[in-house]
Amino acid sequence: MGPKLDENKLPPEGAALETKNKAAVLAALTAATEPTPSREYGKGSHSFKILAEVKPDKLRALSWGNRFLDELAKPDP
Repeated sequence: MGPKLDENKLPPEGAALETKNKAAVLAALTAATEPTPSREYGKGSHSFKILAEVKPDKLRALSWGNRFLDELAKPDP
């Protein structure tokens, strides 16, 4: 990612994030980003920008990637 992301503070690659507590995942994201007064990680303001940079072919290679992309592709109820 960017120069202000400390990937060592994120869960390891392959970690089943869906089994983790939401607060723990958000705490890891906050710890991995270098906040400044105007730029702190915020799920609402950053998650879609991050998601837009995800490469679907790489995501499908992960054990949970197919399920995630299939859920995103479902039409709204």
